[in-house]
Amino acid sequence: MTYTSTLDYAGKSDEFGETLKCKITHSGYDETEFQGQSNWVQAKLNLQFKPKEIKRLAGGDFNTVLVTFQANPEPINGEWRIGETMVPLGKASEDNVFRSSELSPIENSQYQVNFTYVSTMHKFDEKTYATLEITNAVGTSTAKFSLLPPASSMGVIIGVIIVTIIIIFGIFIFTLTKVNKALCFKDQQSGSSESGKKSEDPEAQDLAPKEEKEKSTSKEKVSAEKVTE
Repeated sequence: MTYTSTLDYAGKSDEFGETLKCKITHSGYDETEFQGQSNWVQAKLNLQFKPKEIKRLAGGDFNTVLVTFQANPEPINGEWRIGETMVPLGKASEDNVFRSSELSPIENSQYQVNFTYVSTMHKFDEKTYATLEITNAVGTSTAKFSLLPPASSMGVIIGVIIVTIIIIFGIFIFTLTKVNKALCFKDQQSGSSESGKKSEDPEAQDLAPKEEKEKSTSKEKVSAEKVTE
């Protein structure tokens, strides 16, 4: 005789992939069959649900939005909306400011999609958002993400800029100091040469008065002799 047991089960999307087991207790099973779990029947839950848990991942470049979500069955359509601009998955906007990757399956009906933008070609502020819309056979879900870098990323960017400025300023001061030292050394060399020349001139000047003095003395002697005569 064949028996059938039916279970009406309202599963939750969080239980996707889990195993549902049914245990049969009957005197026809011996101890060995019980230990081998021959009296168990199991089935893996294949629950269907619209895209959910759409969240942004940390990390990546400041102009990149990394998003993961879960969906079963797989998505059939998706797009990004930034104001009036629409960017389908795997496409770029007409002005190439915004670009979306294709969906990448991960595991357990999870998917990832990346959205990048050129910050220098578009004005962004705290009110600039990109809305992701994902659709599968069950339904459609949306999520909104700010295009400004997170506070932590912005702090890192500012820190890098400050460190770069300090390094450039340090190099400038170091170079300026080296140039000043070279100029001072050059001035000292030229000053030493001039002082050397000046030190030689006084000796020559000292000899001139001695020669003139000797001449004047000889003249006085000649004059004295003439007077004596």
